[in-house]
Amino acid sequence: VRFQSARAVVRGTLFWLIPLLLASAGNAEHAPPSQPLFASDTTVAATLRLSMSALLGKNGEAADTLAGELVLDAGEGDETFAVNISRRGHSRLEVCDMPPLKLDFERGELSGTLLANQNKLKLVTHCLDERKFARYLELEYAIYRAYNQLTEESFRVRRLMVTYVDEDGWFSDKTRPAFLIEADALLAARLGYEEAEIPEVPRASLDPFALTRIGLFQYLIGNTDWSILKGRGSDPCCHNGVLLERPSGERVIVPYDFDQAGLIDTYYALPAEGLGIRSVKERLFRGLCTGDERLDATVALFNERRPHIASLFPNSGAMKKTNRRVMRYVDSFYETINDPEELQGEIRDHCRGSAAAWDG
Repeated sequence: VRFQSARAVVRGTLFWLIPLLLASAGNAEHAPPSQPLFASDTTVAATLRLSMSALLGKNGEAADTLAGELVLDAGEGDETFAVNISRRGHSRLEVCDMPPLKLDFERGELSGTLLANQNKLKLVTHCLDERKFARYLELEYAIYRAYNQLTEESFRVRRLMVTYVDEDGWFSDKTRPAFLIEADALLAARLGYEEAEIPEVPRASLDPFALTRIGLFQYLIGNTDWSILKGRGSDPCCHNGVLLERPSGERVIVPYDFDQAGLIDTYYALPAEGLGIRSVKERLFRGLCTGDERLDATVALFNERRPHIASLFPNSGAMKKTNRRVMRYVDSFYETINDPEELQGEIRDHCRGSAAAWDG
């Protein structure tokens, strides 16, 4: 039994390495644009000057886009940028006093700065002035970093400490945590892939290893607010995921937006409708069936990266109590995937569709 288990782990490791090696070979001559913004994970001090009344809406009407100024200091002195600012998001717009933002820069003015080669960036903000929302934000940031530990096919993020300065003088200055997310176009350029916008994706065109990885990761964090094959309503595929196409023609989905995850457990989070679960903390596997060997390979990957994921939730500092709760949640995931009966009952028996699309 021990010999078979060890052989399965080795075989699994080889299987999850295969797509990475093929992608690397296909992109051997690819030179991605430099992104100094995401070359470090240290916190950047920032000041965002804007009209807060225009952003938040005077008499209930917020400006679609407004001009502002962003000052960044990553430890080597201030850099100042003109920026156009707009609100974004769906569920968070309904609950947040400070909505998530989109920052639009003039690309030609960024050469040689921390924002070199950037253009449009998403800024995830603190949402509400309550201590628990700072914790929510830190946990969502850590979720992005956790997916970074599993694959390069993931969004890079950079933490900020932002001071919001109201140009009109009506609001007092506030300093709050936030983080920036790598732009879709630069994610694609970094990987040497192309963005794809289609309403529905044939499952046979998707990399089954990447599908298994995303399904297991969403199960790890307890997130059901995503979809693989279709967008929401008339939106292109995929809900809370960006569809990219490799040079080979094979497609992958890169997930984002994790505030509905049970690992974070925001007070407003609800499971997706019709799934039969009452709490986001209750896990439900919603990945596609891609075959036993691919699942075993992905389990091996998650086990190999377990220490790196755990290191994102240290048992020290201001987040110590929250991280202890999070690690109990993470450890319960590993108990499930490493128990053959639980893996069968919770994962294999709940996958959707058939693996025949990739085995025929």
